Amino acid sequence: MSHTQKNQTSLHMTIGPVQGFVSQSRRTRDLWSSSFLLSYLAGSGMVKLEQLGADIILPNVTDDLLFCKIKDPHSPGTPSIGSLPNRFQASFPAGTSNDEIQQAAQVTRKAILTAWQKMADDIWDTYVKKAVESGNKTEAIWDRQVKDFWDIQWVIGADPTLLDRRKNWRIHLPPEEPGDKCTLMQDWQELSGHIRSQGANTRKQQDHFWEMIQEQISCLDLGDEEKLCAPALIKRLFPKRSHETIGWDVQSSSWPSTSYIAAIPWIVEVMKHRPTEADQYAQALIVQIEDGILTEKRNNIRSLQAWPDARFSAIDGKLFFSNALENERLVLLKEEHQRSRVIEQLQALYKLKKNDTQEPLGPPSPYYALLLMDGDSLGGLNRDLGIKVSEALAFFTNQVKQTVREHDGVVIYAGGDDLLAMLPLPLAFRCASTVSQLYKKAFQDVLGEAYPAYQERTTISAGLVFAHAQAPLHTMLHEAHSLLDDIAKDLCGRDSIAVRVWRPSGKMCEYSCTWKHFQDIQPTTLSGQELLWENSPPTNRLEQMAALFRNRERGQKGGFSSSFVYRLRDQIGLLCGWPHWTPGVFGDVNQIKESLDLKKFLAAEYIRCLRIAGWTEEEIQREEAMQHMDILLQTSFRASRSQENEQFHHHVDPRRIGLDAVLLARFLAQGGDTSNK
Repeated sequence: MSHTQKNQTSLHMTIGPVQGFVSQSRRTRDLWSSSFLLSYLAGSGMVKLEQLGADIILPNVTDDLLFCKIKDPHSPGTPSIGSLPNRFQASFPAGTSNDEIQQAAQVTRKAILTAWQKMADDIWDTYVKKAVESGNKTEAIWDRQVKDFWDIQWVIGADPTLLDRRKNWRIHLPPEEPGDKCTLMQDWQELSGHIRSQGANTRKQQDHFWEMIQEQISCLDLGDEEKLCAPALIKRLFPKRSHETIGWDVQSSSWPSTSYIAAIPWIVEVMKHRPTEADQYAQALIVQIEDGILTEKRNNIRSLQAWPDARFSAIDGKLFFSNALENERLVLLKEEHQRSRVIEQLQALYKLKKNDTQEPLGPPSPYYALLLMDGDSLGGLNRDLGIKVSEALAFFTNQVKQTVREHDGVVIYAGGDDLLAMLPLPLAFRCASTVSQLYKKAFQDVLGEAYPAYQERTTISAGLVFAHAQAPLHTMLHEAHSLLDDIAKDLCGRDSIAVRVWRPSGKMCEYSCTWKHFQDIQPTTLSGQELLWENSPPTNRLEQMAALFRNRERGQKGGFSSSFVYRLRDQIGLLCGWPHWTPGVFGDVNQIKESLDLKKFLAAEYIRCLRIAGWTEEEIQREEAMQHMDILLQTSFRASRSQENEQFHHHVDPRRIGLDAVLLARFLAQGGDTSNK
């Protein structure tokens, strides 16, 4: 069957809630599992449509591994991530009536819900049924939640924006959820049905219910404090039963923790320079911890493949941090009196010197990066370009997984124009920038000569959170979505990146600009600009400024210091009239622009800080100071994009200046603000 053209009638379908299911995750495995499950359900609908004689237009499923596996569980290959979006489009043979398409939509909806019900029934029979006698109306809670969870919508028509309009006016009200709430998905009742506030007896009954479920699984599958609803328990446990429910085994134990992702650069350095001491520390932990120590052994991190059998790189991520070892509830030892000895051994590892320098290894950074990316204005592109869009997106999806891996990251979800990934801090910006260029190239390769007319429209935006590993994962996902939707797309005008640093105390800084401004740097003569990872040169404006901080951190001449940052904050605050600086705010310097040369003024403040630090007049290079201020100002001005008469314009506003770029550059140079200043 040939693909339909853009003016032919199509069925557009979507499954939700997406964020309500995916983002409410406490562990990286939850995040992967919910993304994979949702992608599997969407794929089940696409397979059914194809069986009914339809042609899947968006996404392109021709070579999609997950689609092929759903279609035939015995086909070669095992998909490791969700690659099919929750929204899809199909066309039917010429002459198919709307009534026939509507009937096909009903059958497809039923196929999706049947796939979901099959998972639910298996989890019920395997794990929940044995605990029902200890619950209070557990079966009724389960049936209600399973039945009413998914909201499946569709429209029929040629215009791909019809579905957006349908979603805007629909009202989906989930059922009333009484009682104690799920610890993972807080709007839903936990399954035991007991209410702890009613007294000691109900608390005991609730605990007993969950103890009966825990007896059948490991503590890694269900924590002591976790009490889940039906959707949360299904997404947590379905990987253990995937062979029975979807027809093949999925690898659910290979998802690194946020602590492990944060520690990857440090693990690499330890394995390079001190492999013997690393193995000794791993052995000390193995002696003291019975279960759950080598939980990272299946992680497929690129830089760690040089040591495939090393026990050290397989250690549970939290055990690289001394504060985790100090927590007796978080880390249980066989011999409690040995705790101080194990902590001392880890701290001794921190103090060891690298082989090629006198620089100590130090502790790992507790920060990792959560990257969320989404194509811009895809509905309009799909309306104008039809099948070409799905071809470009298929190329992008196939390439983006390897791109993330090359940056030592892991892909949680990659399908259509969407990407969700976790990365170590030093490589996050480079990965995001590379992905944005890959997205453009995918359309360029598919559209060929037609590309110049669409090069400003085939763009992707990003929300990037540098998060502390102990921050709640669902909160960080919410932050990433807020950055992507509210800042990168709405405030900056798309084709942009928005970034936040999230410390234990909350938001430290918020930076945003267009990709054009972010990637458009000029070569400089910065001295000693060893930067961030493998001594590679700066590739974007923030890395360029981070190099200036890195020089100072290493005791080299030139560069920015923390004292200069504080001075800069005070001076810019005065110039812009800030009573208190707030992350993400741009100040207006237009009122003083005519009477003050801002670059010379800041250069004078910079030189003043150098004098206070003990620099002589001979050591101070005024020309270099002006060059540094130019880098600082160009990075700190507000950059955005706008559209007028089908033309896109990039704006760099020298009247609007912020402090966030400077704070973010210092954070990058320090490898994570571990001092918590």
